[in-house]
Amino acid sequence: MPHNPVPGPVRPPVRVVDLDWRSVLVMLGAFVGLVALTGLVRSVPRTLAALAIATILALAVNPLVETATNRLRVGRAPAVAAVLVVVAAAFSVVGLLLVPPAVRQAQSLGAELPRVVAQLGDLPVIGDDLVEADAPQRLERSIARLPERLAGDTTPLERAARRVADGLLAAVLTLLLAFTLLLDGP
Repeated sequence: MPHNPVPGPVRPPVRVVDLDWRSVLVMLGAFVGLVALTGLVRSVPRTLAALAIATILALAVNPLVETATNRLRVGRAPAVAAVLVVVAAAFSVVGLLLVPPAVRQAQSLGAELPRVVAQLGDLPVIGDDLVEADAPQRLERSIARLPERLAGDTTPLERAARRVADGLLAAVLTLLLAFTLLLDGP
């Protein structure tokens, strides 16, 4: 009696496919296009918001540009530049007036905090409720634990910094769009 080996799993036949380089290029192009389209669709709400704000800003500043064009007797581009310089200077002055007092208050926050926490019970209407809820002591404990909470996991700080940078980038994009709309003009 001959010995029949146990048959193994049946393997499907191997198929060799020869792809033309143009077909691979078309598939690669379609993939890149799909990724770009996905990114575009995801960014549409933000872009539309920036465009809407830029349009409103350009419409608000346009009368100043028209006045500058007529009074300075220059073209639209120099008038837009002059108005933007004046607006930037106004924002700089406001920043110079508001930032130093805010920095001084932030620096004195640590010294004033115990006094403010102690005065929470003196607030009208809700002061007694805050004292009953032990809010001043809980607030002091939270403030005392704050340095160790900030020293550990830096993810919340990184996330906050990323959001600030993202907001600044959106503001720059909005201002560039407004500038472009102002240059185009009526």
